[in-house]
Amino acid sequence: MLKWIIITAGVIVGFLMLILAIGYLLKDNELKHRDYIEQQGLSSEKRIQTVLTDNIQPNTISTTLSVPVIKNNLTCVNDKQCVVSEINVANRTCAVAINTIGAAQLVKVEHFTDIKQCTDAESGMVAVCQQNLCQLIKSDN
Repeated sequence: MLKWIIITAGVIVGFLMLILAIGYLLKDNELKHRDYIEQQGLSSEKRIQTVLTDNIQPNTISTTLSVPVIKNNLTCVNDKQCVVSEINVANRTCAVAINTIGAAQLVKVEHFTDIKQCTDAESGMVAVCQQNLCQLIKSDN
């Protein structure tokens, strides 16, 4: 009988050790994953700013990105996902390159008081996907 109690206790202790080891590995993996996500988030913000500073509309970077709908909907995979959306700001019509999800959300936004400067809407502007960000460029046509 003592033999079975010792075997059962050994199996239970071994099982608990295994569960603790898996828990430790999961915790360690979670910390590494959070650091990775934080690093990727910072690098993508830097990439957005770098790409936007090379864009045709350098004077609108800080003012246009103050609208969260525009800032959160710049990503794309191909040119079909980017559209030119026109917004009305202080009796002016401005063009913004944004993905299709952001264009649908912009329809719901009524006031753009945070934008002080913007690119005037012209017929020659097209939205393209460059470096996974929607950008306005002048059309060759």
